[in-house]
Amino acid sequence: MRNQVVVLLGVLFASWHVSSGELSNELSRAFKEQSLVNVLVSLKSRPASHSQWRNLEQHIDVMQQKLINEMGWKNINHLVRYKNAPLIAKSVAKSEYDRLRKSEFVNSIYLDKFTLLKAPKVSGQLPSNKAFDVHVKIKQVNAVVVIDSGVDFNHPYLRNKVVAGACFSSSGHCPNNRKKQFGIQAAKPCLFKGCNHGTHVAGIAVGENGQHQGIAPQSQLISINAMSQNSSGAGFTDSDILQSLDWVLTNHKKYNISVVNMSLGGGRFYDNCDSDYPYPYTSLINQLRDKNILTVIASGNEYLTDSIGAPACISSAVSVGSVNHNGEASDFSNSYKRITIMAHGSQILSSVPGGQLEVMSGTSMASPQVAGAIALLKSVYPRATAKQLYRAMLSGDDFLDSRNQVETKKLNIKKSLAYLKHQFKKVPDKSKPVEESSNNCNTKIDGILIEKSNTDCGQAIRW
Repeated sequence: MRNQVVVLLGVLFASWHVSSGELSNELSRAFKEQSLVNVLVSLKSRPASHSQWRNLEQHIDVMQQKLINEMGWKNINHLVRYKNAPLIAKSVAKSEYDRLRKSEFVNSIYLDKFTLLKAPKVSGQLPSNKAFDVHVKIKQVNAVVVIDSGVDFNHPYLRNKVVAGACFSSSGHCPNNRKKQFGIQAAKPCLFKGCNHGTHVAGIAVGENGQHQGIAPQSQLISINAMSQNSSGAGFTDSDILQSLDWVLTNHKKYNISVVNMSLGGGRFYDNCDSDYPYPYTSLINQLRDKNILTVIASGNEYLTDSIGAPACISSAVSVGSVNHNGEASDFSNSYKRITIMAHGSQILSSVPGGQLEVMSGTSMASPQVAGAIALLKSVYPRATAKQLYRAMLSGDDFLDSRNQVETKKLNIKKSLAYLKHQFKKVPDKSKPVEESSNNCNTKIDGILIEKSNTDCGQAIRW
């Protein structure tokens, strides 16, 4: 097992706040405490004049191999290579770190943090009730991705919902006792304390039985278990969460993925953290949004009224705070001036491993309410773009957080459906392709200029 750097903070999940200066200091401290430190190495992009590749994945592969060759790394099974971001995760000694800092191929080096999981608040069960009262005609089945602690796919609430699964565990605690696993069996919940979290979150998004239902019971479920454990407890590493997002980007078409839910994170950010937080998060979330997939993230439960956690603070993510059954902001819910939307997160009934239902509270419960709503909207309007879905969310009820006077929106699925109905005038034919939201013939990903190949541009993809 690789040595881990642990920070304990927060109510549901441990968390961190790292600026560029703090990052360098934390890496220095880490090397004083241990011989090997887990790092994320972000690679530089090469100018277009240097070479030409067929696609982004090939470009990334070439850049990764150049660094591997320069460093003389032979056992590459001990590092993680990403397909959709110029990134490598690896344990390195201080001498390797010093060489990486001097490499012409390296852009940035981040500490691969391990964040401890803390069990959510559990309370007594509420009376049986439906999650909402909306009747719609489903045009296309889609899938919701839950990146969490795995799900009990045999639970009556989730039976026949899981269509794919994966596991990324730096500590080797996937169901196969390795660091990676793919397939439905990989979706099983971890066996540590608090591993009921993912099953509860998934049930809120897509679960159903005779008495209860989640927000989008017509949608399918993809579970990605990203949990690890070390001597300090159970939690997540940056590298495993990033591998999860990378997997979604690679497989989104195969499973018709509509939305990603991440009820995890923490720290304290007073504004958008696109450049403050490890940039690979921003890059992958932006790429998902470009493919009309929104990433919904819990704002955190530290009772903060002027800041939220990461990665919810990334501007292209949908950050979610919690309201209670009285329609007021939950006292535990983080909130700040740029929070996207509020949803019910207090005393939410959903599934837990072993076939049971429990009530839990947290922004972790509010986030899948929004993710499920996006999946529902996408199933009714399959051609809806990420921009349209985002605006549909913001057509909900006006909401004022009395704790800090921040004005935002509260989830209202009926109003969101009405917004899209107005946008499309009628439910579109699902056989028609999603139209490009822009006619631009180029864009940038990680600083790489991509010239799109289509009938309008008539160009090859080039960097």
